[in-house]
Amino acid sequence: MPNYLNYIKYRAYFKTKSLDNAKSNSAKASGWIDFFIDKTLKFPFVEYWYINFDYVELDLLTTKSWFEVKNGRYKTNFRARKSLFDNLNLLQKPRKCLNDNELYRLNMIELSKLNYWFNTKYTSTLKNIISILKGNNAGGSFKNPNSAEIYITNLNEVNYVYKNNLIIFLDEITYKTNNINFNNYSIFNLNHNNTYNDMDQFIGFLENNTILESYKLLLDFTKLTTNNKKENIVQYKNRKVNFESQSSFILEKIKSNKFDIKTIDKAISKERAKLANKSIIVFEQINKYSYEKAHILDVKFIRSKLQEIALSLRNKLSSITNEEIQENYKYKEILNSISDVENILNLPTQIHDWFDKNYFTYNKKGQYVKLESEIDIDLDIEELKCSLIQKSKLSPRRIYYILQRNLKRNNDV
Repeated sequence: MPNYLNYIKYRAYFKTKSLDNAKSNSAKASGWIDFFIDKTLKFPFVEYWYINFDYVELDLLTTKSWFEVKNGRYKTNFRARKSLFDNLNLLQKPRKCLNDNELYRLNMIELSKLNYWFNTKYTSTLKNIISILKGNNAGGSFKNPNSAEIYITNLNEVNYVYKNNLIIFLDEITYKTNNINFNNYSIFNLNHNNTYNDMDQFIGFLENNTILESYKLLLDFTKLTTNNKKENIVQYKNRKVNFESQSSFILEKIKSNKFDIKTIDKAISKERAKLANKSIIVFEQINKYSYEKAHILDVKFIRSKLQEIALSLRNKLSSITNEEIQENYKYKEILNSISDVENILNLPTQIHDWFDKNYFTYNKKGQYVKLESEIDIDLDIEELKCSLIQKSKLSPRRIYYILQRNLKRNNDV
């Protein structure tokens, strides 16, 4: 179960450029995107985004070749667009000429269906959303930000230079996990009191985190490639060359870090699976209650530490292989703590939830320590016989995990 408070929630308000142009016949849209970043990771990614359109004019015409291709991105887009249109009871029509358009404005019911489809069926990038709405290829790239068709609107004057590239930037740093999904998005919102951080705060987060230097450099390429009317064509071309020479290195570094966290998550799943057949009885179990296996040292901290080790190894040895990272002694030792029975307590479901929320902990003597004074849990802990880890169960290894838990969570016990 993910701890919702581990995540920072940001909101980006967006608009298509066509919406600003009364003469444009291209698809139009506006709305907002919520995205979540796990703040416990040394090198975080966007692990989930949720999109909400408040205005959409779909183009019913689709590039003719999309109807004809057998495979590839265009076929994928055609199928996705067909799925969306089926949900809206609309029909795609082949675009006879390049500049032909047939716009259809969605009503509130159709907007609701569109939002549901994008949040439950759509699996591509944020940039590609415009392709689905207008039935042809999306424009814009880091190299050519002025060609972007969607831009971010909630930026201050200093950060406004990033407006065209932020959508593409978010795509580059997105690695979707199942920790947050459509089904638990509302729970995350409740835990965040339905509040969010804006995009200026997001850029500040990148600028003030030294570990995220590659993110900041990638975003700052925007300044290299955004057209400046005061400079001549030679200066503009020099910036383009500078971009080419640097961007591939930065993107490759981000790709490596993304690979590391994907590998870590797969390894964590395998370690978790090992616990299924292990009998762990630290506390006496009462028949009428359901019990769960609760990690003392949270998996989130183990995940973060594994990523930290991978980052450190890559920084020290640029030629290190993925296999060498996974075979590193320290890496394997930390990973194994997920399936280590000494890192597990058998707790009733409700008690497990309180433990994860850090309403209470245990000290090195195995004694229950309440941390949340406003929550009345003492009686439940006592009645369910979870108030003391017996000496026979308090191994040096289990004490180590308790101490690590309290250290990581800043528990003063």
